[in-house]
Amino acid sequence: MTSDELKRDFINWVESLSNESFPSHPLLNAGLEEESELFLNSTIDGVSFIDLYPEPERYRVLFEQWARTCLRLLKLPEQGPHVTINFRGAFLGLPPEEVKEQLLLLHQLSGQCLSESDLT
Repeated sequence: MTSDELKRDFINWVESLSNESFPSHPLLNAGLEEESELFLNSTIDGVSFIDLYPEPERYRVLFEQWARTCLRLLKLPEQGPHVTINFRGAFLGLPPEEVKEQLLLLHQLSGQCLSESDLT
């Protein structure tokens, strides 16, 4: 499986559970790019992460990692006007209202895509 195939299948999984289009924000896309590559290129005792998890469990695990990465990036403190942070082509340091909007979106998607037991 390629990174593009994993991202496509993951996006389809999210959209099927949320009945919403997958968010197109550059920061969220960069987080998915990062986590899908890590998921495909990481192994435990020579076994790829993706092979350790059957569907749809692999998408729940990827969702948790993706959401955690995006939350961490969204919550970076303001660095000042002379500092630019670039994460995979997405510039960080969003206006507070945009940060709040993306945090709310991640929270809503988490509620729709993860069971209660996954959130604890």
